[in-house]
Amino acid sequence: MTDRQTSQAPLPATLWLLAFALAAINLRAPIVVVGPVLESIMQTLAIGAGVASLFTTGMILCFGVLSPLAPGVAARIGLDRAIALALAAITLGGLLRGIESLPVMLVGTLFAGLGIAFGNVFMPSLVKRDRPERIGQTMGLYTVVMGIGATLGAGTAVPLMNLSGHWSVPILMWAGVGLVTAALWIWL
Repeated sequence: MTDRQTSQAPLPATLWLLAFALAAINLRAPIVVVGPVLESIMQTLAIGAGVASLFTTGMILCFGVLSPLAPGVAARIGLDRAIALALAAITLGGLLRGIESLPVMLVGTLFAGLGIAFGNVFMPSLVKRDRPERIGQTMGLYTVVMGIGATLGAGTAVPLMNLSGHWSVPILMWAGVGLVTAALWIWL
């Protein structure tokens, strides 16, 4: 039995879809929000392109290296808790990536990459568990919402930076979205 089956009744479809969509948005926006403001980050930290590339490629490397650990985590603490944990890692990573310190930002990249890598594994399992009669439609929604998250992350980064005067604002804004989403999953 899964943790949802043993601890509570199924969620209403609308609430489930909201939580699912918010989690999916968090699996792409934190990756792409850094790219448009990377030049400003490089100037602030006085780093070159090679070091700066760790902020973007580091997350992708986490997918390949850390994703295999995700099933064990879900088996140990339950899928719903594992998703909340992944979202909390994404949030913490985003908060750390918004701090003007190379080591702190790299640790943040690792946390965000870990959370996203795990989330990429957990979400299809969630669909299979909770919506087995609608796998195709729900995975289609998942793909679209991740694309929307990527578009919003990349498309709002420079305007938010220009409006606020600092590159950290769009990164921290997406950490805020992660915080709201993690809180929702913890509450659920």
